[in-house]
Amino acid sequence: MREDKIRDSKYVIPDVNDNLKDIIFEEYQTKNKAKANNNLSYKRKNLVMPTLITLLLALTLALSVAFIPAFNKNYSSGYTEDLSDITPIGDKGEYYIPGSKDGDGKGYSVSDSAKTPSKGDGRALDSSFSPSESMSSDSGDLDTIISGVETGPYENNANYVKTLTSSCVDDNEEFDYWVKLNTYMDDQTDGSFKEFYNSFSFKTLNRIKITLPKNISAKASIMNGDNAFFTAVPNKNGVCYLFSKERSNEYKIKIKYYTSATETKVIEDVISGDKDYTDIITDGYNNHKDLIELMVVIDTTGSMGDEIRYLQKELVNVINEVKDSNPNTEIKVSVIAYKDYEDEQSTYLSSTFDFSSDLTKVNNFLATLSAAGGGDFPEAVEEAFKLSLNSSWSNEDSTKLLLFVADAPSHDKDVASWSTSIEKLASMGVRIINVASSGISSKTEFFFRSQAILTGGVYGFLTDDSGVGSAHLIASTEDTKPVEYLNDMLVRLINGYHTGILTEPVAYNANEQ
Repeated sequence: MREDKIRDSKYVIPDVNDNLKDIIFEEYQTKNKAKANNNLSYKRKNLVMPTLITLLLALTLALSVAFIPAFNKNYSSGYTEDLSDITPIGDKGEYYIPGSKDGDGKGYSVSDSAKTPSKGDGRALDSSFSPSESMSSDSGDLDTIISGVETGPYENNANYVKTLTSSCVDDNEEFDYWVKLNTYMDDQTDGSFKEFYNSFSFKTLNRIKITLPKNISAKASIMNGDNAFFTAVPNKNGVCYLFSKERSNEYKIKIKYYTSATETKVIEDVISGDKDYTDIITDGYNNHKDLIELMVVIDTTGSMGDEIRYLQKELVNVINEVKDSNPNTEIKVSVIAYKDYEDEQSTYLSSTFDFSSDLTKVNNFLATLSAAGGGDFPEAVEEAFKLSLNSSWSNEDSTKLLLFVADAPSHDKDVASWSTSIEKLASMGVRIINVASSGISSKTEFFFRSQAILTGGVYGFLTDDSGVGSAHLIASTEDTKPVEYLNDMLVRLINGYHTGILTEPVAYNANEQ
């Protein structure tokens, strides 16, 4: 494989030893071509042939000393000022070669194996050291697929290419099956998540569905005496969900709703523990502001390279499509990037960009993100959600959404803190749209689906249909869900939460059918 292929895309060279010699000599010859010509001109002018012979012998000896160890270590190529600068990255058989033939100062990350390096947890490793990140030869490459796509603000919606594919499930709409996943076993049915449900603080099974008239501004709570135990905000269709960690024969609920722009009323009632609640409020008021607040929370550890590149290339298009459907709506975007604790490969634990309607600034911040670090499987998820609570969400009755893009849960010891943050987000009316990425486990799926249920959100997950990245875990659902482009899914869901009208998904390959 030629050097320009390495520079422009992501590959792990299948046969490193055979290619290394050609690549390194080609790089070395290109680097020193001008210098060699200058030296030769000087020698001809002075007609000092013995000196030339001596220099050539010295160069031969130097090359032998420099290259033999490199060949023995199966280094792959990049351009370097000094071949001794080639250094291993960790102990994964991957190496960093600094410098650049193009003079941009960017080095290359390469591997001595045809197998994709991993973080040590089975997930693919993306190096932060260069734009040419390692990727298995049988995986698609987002950079190659979206070649030539503009990454700045989009002047129109034709300047992007849909790539990643996804599907989603609303477990509150299919709640009976969710109960089945978390409870049954012993020959009856699934029970896939029963162990996780019994072990962690995400409790979703004791649920009350609250239905109020459409388009009124309200909050509903399960009460423990005078204190709200769990609070939720109805969506545009007047529906929200309340959850109790313990099952009870009856629950005291409280509903506070607007009767004008400044006045409110309160309804208190006691309902049976196995009943949902519907109230025909006749004097409700719509205090909703035409504002979408979208927070993107993304794991930027080593396995998340494709997802980061997706956001860098296509998030602005998603926002523009939503704007096209809602021309009078103000849209503000915030970003939280996070990694893991005590990670030597990472330069930050978290990095934040607070809400802004300036998409150029949003895109500029996204451009600073790269995939690196992680080490073990869990990440500092709860740290990101703590930060999300401290962001400048408005106090308005607006459409508040949190797009969570990740492939790992928090550390077990931090799950309680994580679930507490989710309950607080639910009380603010923030709904979570998950984008579960490649390499997730069933345990991760349980956590991500639970946080979507608690906030009245959706569990979205990437699929293998795009051919990009490593294998993706298909969600455990009662029926097969349609596969659509991730762009289309996000636009559809954001529009649906904002307007109350959720359109049906369009299959990613609809034009081929």
